[in-house]
Amino acid sequence: MEQVLLRPRLEVADILRAHGETYQARHPLSAQQRAVLRRLTACRTAALGGHVDACAGCGFRRISYNSCRDRHCPKCQALKRAQWLETRLQRLLPVPHFHVVFTLPEALKPLMLRNQRILYELLFRTCAQALLQLGADPKRLGIGGWSNGGFMTEYAITHTTRFKAAVAQAGHSDFFSLYGTSDLRAGLRVFTPDSPYYNRKPYDDFSPITSIRNCRTPTLLIHGINDGGVPSARLMNSILL
Repeated sequence: MEQVLLRPRLEVADILRAHGETYQARHPLSAQQRAVLRRLTACRTAALGGHVDACAGCGFRRISYNSCRDRHCPKCQALKRAQWLETRLQRLLPVPHFHVVFTLPEALKPLMLRNQRILYELLFRTCAQALLQLGADPKRLGIGGWSNGGFMTEYAITHTTRFKAAVAQAGHSDFFSLYGTSDLRAGLRVFTPDSPYYNRKPYDDFSPITSIRNCRTPTLLIHGINDGGVPSARLMNSILL
């Protein structure tokens, strides 16, 4: 069935024309921000002029107003935005990965605005160096995760000493006791179709608590007091042992 794309009832330009002056009266804007608002407000209106679209076959004529071409405009940049995203997706590796965000102190923002080319290049170079150095430095290598990631964290630190610190959140440290207290009981049958009450060994083999005496990594354990999937009582297992 063919879908028909309808123009939305309201666009950003409609809102700016109705409330832009009131907003600017209450919230001081920079010269750059005021210029962006003027362009978005005038986009595809007579204020920017226009041109005539004509069909050579039937003679139909239509006046089309010019676009503002501002990079902030959702109408002008929709196609470029979609193309940019498609290009970025093609560059992604087909493997799980982490999105790392670096931020700058608020006090440096005016300096960044006035020296964007130099300082952004310096920022990216510094971020890359930090990731390469910290990721390759065994003295600064840590591990962490939530839920199944918490389990993998606890399993890792009980089977290797390469990590210098760990944060395990809502991790599954003892699958035998978890079977009897969690509301995720059915999901624990991945080890064996048998209940741990009849065949406990597979559950113990995968439980980090079984190898807790091998752990030498300083670890922060975090559990939610109302977590029904991994009750906070599971935290006591690791603490007591």
